[in-house]
Amino acid sequence: MQKDEVAPQLDALHNCPPHGLSAHQLAELKDRLDLAKARRIASMLPLGIRESAVVVQESSTAAEGTSVLSDLPSSVYLNQEASKHGSLVLGVSAPGGQAMSLLDAVVGKLAPGRMLMSARCKLWWMTPEWRSSTLQIPPETQFLLVELGPPGAGPYALILPLIDGDFRGTLRSPARPHNSPEGSLTLRVESGDNRVVAEKWDSVLHVSAGWDPYLLVEQGVQAAARLSGGAAPRATKLLPPSIDVFGWCTWDAFYSTVSAKGIQEGLSSLSSGGVTPGLLIIDDGWQSTDVDPPFQKGALSPTKLAQLLHLPESEQALLRKTEEDFYSESMEVLAEYAAKLPPGSSASSSMPVLSNLGPKGARQQQQQHQVSLQGTPADQDQQVQPEEQLMQKRELVQLLLDHQRERLRLLLNPEPASPQQDDSNTSSTSSTLAPAPQASREEDVLLVARLGQKVAGWLVGLGTAAFLIFYQWVVEPSPPGSLPNRFFEAIANGILRPTMLSFFAEVSDFTRRLTSVRANSKFCSPSAGPDAVMPSRMQDVVAHLREKFGLRYIYCWHGLPAYWAGVMPDAPEVAHHAASIVYARPTPGVLEIEPSMAWNPAVLAGVGVLSDPAAVYHEMHTYLRDSGVDGVKVDCQAGVGLVGSAMGGGPALSREFHAALEDSIARNFQDNHAINCMCHSTENMYRMAGTSIARASDDFYPRDYASSHPHVAACAFNTLFMSALVHPDWDMFHSKHPAARLHAMARAVSGAAVYVSDKPGQHDFELLRSLVLADGSTLRCVLPGRPTRDVVFSDVLRDGNTMLKIWNTNVGSGPQPSSWQRQPAAARPQPGEEVSPLSPALAELEKLGRGACISGVVSGVVGCFHVQGSSWDRSRRKFWTHDPKPKPLTTQVRPCDVEVLQDIPGVLPSTNFVAYRHNTCSLSVVPYGGAVEVQLDPNMSDIITFTPMLKIGDLDFAPVGLARMLNSGGALRYLRASPPPSPSSSPEATPSSFAAAATATVNAITPTQLSTLPIEHRKGGPDSTVAPALATTTGADQDSSSVGVASTSAVGDNGDGGGGVAAGPSNSIYIGASRLGEGSSPNGVTGLDSLGSGGRNAEGSTGFEGPRVLLGVRGSGMLLMYSSKRPSRVKVQGLPLRFTWEPGTRRLMVDVPQTETLLAELCLEY
Repeated sequence: MQKDEVAPQLDALHNCPPHGLSAHQLAELKDRLDLAKARRIASMLPLGIRESAVVVQESSTAAEGTSVLSDLPSSVYLNQEASKHGSLVLGVSAPGGQAMSLLDAVVGKLAPGRMLMSARCKLWWMTPEWRSSTLQIPPETQFLLVELGPPGAGPYALILPLIDGDFRGTLRSPARPHNSPEGSLTLRVESGDNRVVAEKWDSVLHVSAGWDPYLLVEQGVQAAARLSGGAAPRATKLLPPSIDVFGWCTWDAFYSTVSAKGIQEGLSSLSSGGVTPGLLIIDDGWQSTDVDPPFQKGALSPTKLAQLLHLPESEQALLRKTEEDFYSESMEVLAEYAAKLPPGSSASSSMPVLSNLGPKGARQQQQQHQVSLQGTPADQDQQVQPEEQLMQKRELVQLLLDHQRERLRLLLNPEPASPQQDDSNTSSTSSTLAPAPQASREEDVLLVARLGQKVAGWLVGLGTAAFLIFYQWVVEPSPPGSLPNRFFEAIANGILRPTMLSFFAEVSDFTRRLTSVRANSKFCSPSAGPDAVMPSRMQDVVAHLREKFGLRYIYCWHGLPAYWAGVMPDAPEVAHHAASIVYARPTPGVLEIEPSMAWNPAVLAGVGVLSDPAAVYHEMHTYLRDSGVDGVKVDCQAGVGLVGSAMGGGPALSREFHAALEDSIARNFQDNHAINCMCHSTENMYRMAGTSIARASDDFYPRDYASSHPHVAACAFNTLFMSALVHPDWDMFHSKHPAARLHAMARAVSGAAVYVSDKPGQHDFELLRSLVLADGSTLRCVLPGRPTRDVVFSDVLRDGNTMLKIWNTNVGSGPQPSSWQRQPAAARPQPGEEVSPLSPALAELEKLGRGACISGVVSGVVGCFHVQGSSWDRSRRKFWTHDPKPKPLTTQVRPCDVEVLQDIPGVLPSTNFVAYRHNTCSLSVVPYGGAVEVQLDPNMSDIITFTPMLKIGDLDFAPVGLARMLNSGGALRYLRASPPPSPSSSPEATPSSFAAAATATVNAITPTQLSTLPIEHRKGGPDSTVAPALATTTGADQDSSSVGVASTSAVGDNGDGGGGVAAGPSNSIYIGASRLGEGSSPNGVTGLDSLGSGGRNAEGSTGFEGPRVLLGVRGSGMLLMYSSKRPSRVKVQGLPLRFTWEPGTRRLMVDVPQTETLLAELCLEY
């Protein structure tokens, strides 16, 4: 009963029907649309207030009179004007008419039932929570869905706190849960700024109810956004085409040490395995930034003092070298400890480069900070030194360093080297530089001084590590408001503040501010590394990367405040923006969920806030656009709400910044290329007026294994909330990781972009090729992936019994993926328009255009994931493994789990489905209510694809898809048949026959059969390309008359009962095309004209009178289908193909070659 909002208006359908539909098909489509709309209206339950209670009223269903919220206090009142379409909007007044900046008010008693909520777990992110009592609702809850009836039966109620002007609402448990009655629902309303007060709030709580939880959430969240911030429904927004290509993000590979050289290494590494990214996201690290002058390396240092005193250059050099030794030694000691910190802890998160990259990251960060100290020349057209000269200088510097290192070794260990030492171990320096002369007294003093600085640096690093140990074990786990917590807050904002700021300046980027909108020197040339010092030439770097690696889209990262700590007020290139330092003060709710915000860098160092954010966004985006960049990833968005505490409150400041950001993106980047990130406050989500992509969860943390399972669950359940307004992005992952396959399958059913952040050389290419086609595109489901109805209210992380199931659907859209999304703006619903949330699959059919077909282009997908065992622990404030050995789980997967399937034209309650299990390669025939049983061990996953079985004359037929791709059905682009298809079902659709069909599992494809496919197709490498009119053979050339199809005795009737591998060398499935038949067409059979009964076939004869199917497939490899009859002939692009058909199982397999366009058109003749 899913009625997703992806649907144009019915009037548009009647005025401009899809191409290629017969009158009968068009009438059926319109009837189904009308039925879906009527069902949508009926599923919503009208609410009213009766006897101080919110109840269901005037309903013809059994839900009439059901109470949603009772015992409403006198301070809660109805906003009649804002209440529409059966939902209610409630207002709250402060006690005694007192003006307040923060109010906690009990708004009533919530009806009992299982609850799903989304609540912030950090300033930036939210996680799903499952509860059965309002006394357990966590702080900062922004979404609450309640099951009012028996499990799985409904109805459901939705409670959404709103933004009312400059005040934001959230839900929480009562202040004194032990003294509060069960069901008490507490609403917090706050401005975030003590100076911004009010006496009442007219629109602060949305309440609605209905039978369909997906429709209820969709309609309710859209209504909440209209009232709270103006975010438009997802249906009105343009999805950027980058969502359909495979991507690589630089973050986990390099963190902020990313450089042009590192990007080339990462892209080359992926391309070497035949997996070519089409999207590059250059994450944090490309911008020109610096810390405040007092904390810059060299500020008020001995080196600086020596310069001010005009000491001789030799003495300045001595101080400079010893200072660098001190800094590098202390950072390497700290990095060694940071790498051992628990991943995900606040201490580890405060220094991501050191904790994730260790001493290597410390060295890269040191080089990077030295470069930023030297500065980047303002003249962008300055001549860059030839690459050969740069390499020579680097080599000379390295030789000198090696020479000094050898002198230090001789000083500390004057014993001569052993004469038996292998000459091969001798330093290459000896062949370039003369042996070091006897060190002079001055040189000895220098070496001793440098050694002393190293020892001092080591001690300082050790002391810092000891301090972090104290913080990790004493401060971090302490509850909010506890003595250790309050003590550390006091000293961090007092006597430790300079030390804390110095620490943040040295080990992190969180106190750095933007000094220029242009790239830093690490992007001065395509081969520039962290130590580059030349002026940036971002345009040259982007052009080189695009040309060399065939990139289609390139995004760059920046923060909503421009950078983590905003804009540097006195930096020459951004001084005209008149930034001012503002010191944040976290709200009480934020401090409850993340106490470390009290000593966050934004609190201690402040944020350089712009008087006009639109100006710097436009300047930065114009620079990126002119450099060839296609879009932006905008991070740290919730931090602006934090700064709002000193600027009129978070809701007010976020409104200003988001309006400026949305306008600049629309003006500078075509096709809506933008990703919103770290944005899980309603201050952010409800402001996304035009941008259509937003991250669904906290980061994928490759070192924090306890976070792998909660990440997938958070993506799925947060998507239920967010997908009404945006298309959720499920973040990158690592292809070489203990949970890589689970995450890959999650991305396959997510409907989101697929991208990784692999380090160079660390890839699982076999896994990546199950997601990515040869041209870098992906087979993406068309909807946001959401949990199935039977698990919505079950704790898939902690209850030890429930498997996570995520449903989605595939809708073929012709040769170009997602071409329907890039329609003219006038054809899309405009912001503010009422959007009819019809079945998404029907909506996709309306947009398909040429090559569409009513039947056979839709398949359902259900992903199953065993993610029990770890979760976000709100008391520990980190990901926690609470069950290291969860038991195996079993679940039932049904076609009806895919909410859209019942609304597909031609699909009836009696329709049978072909179910394909990816892990076992098995096929099952099940009715709509039939089940496939899936059993999984911990950290395992599986994907089941359901395809409606079609009746084409006397043929039962169902295309499944490319067997090796995780989203197999996504490869099916279109299907046409003659005679027209109809639903295939049993005449007697009785429960007993359904049960029998549900257990009729046919044999699995054996590994031997999979291994017989040509090696180039198994690898999916670049050598497997086949021109549209030519094919590759295996074995000797064959005459077209003998290779079109094997004889009856060879296929399905060869006497061994095995059915059907066509005769050929080594039983491999191959194409024979050495000589085409006289009458064959290089372009193959196209269009319905060639499919009509009695029409001419490719050989020019009229000998085939049976059913014919024309199937468009995107990709290559083994195509799996269910066919009740053996086809007489199978062709691709007009060329005859070998195929395998098993009479006992009705399994039909064809090895589809890789064409130049990746779109193969198969014609099956019976």
